[in-house]
Amino acid sequence: EALAEGNNVRTIVKFLSHEHSQERQEAVSLLYELSTSESMCEKIGAVNGAILLLVGLSSSKSENVSTIDKAERTLENLENCETNVKQMAENGRLEPLLKLLLE
Repeated sequence: EALAEGNNVRTIVKFLSHEHSQERQEAVSLLYELSTSESMCEKIGAVNGAILLLVGLSSSKSENVSTIDKAERTLENLENCETNVKQMAENGRLEPLLKLLLE
């Protein structure tokens, strides 16, 4: 959680759109680890574009399988915050919203 202070999460999210796949992979891995904390889920979701980039990575045909898997698992963790679920729906990921409505 000390890592989340200041603009660190925003900086990590910026690496999701970096042209080098290794840096994208490391950023996704770090966000996945951070997303295991519920308070961090809110901080990650609050970064403009974070969920959009993760949704894009999770459905990418050109990324490596590990990056796609980590992006998917990160999004699953982020579903614990309702605000994130709304953003996911706005970015084309409707399953979490449907689950929430059914509950």
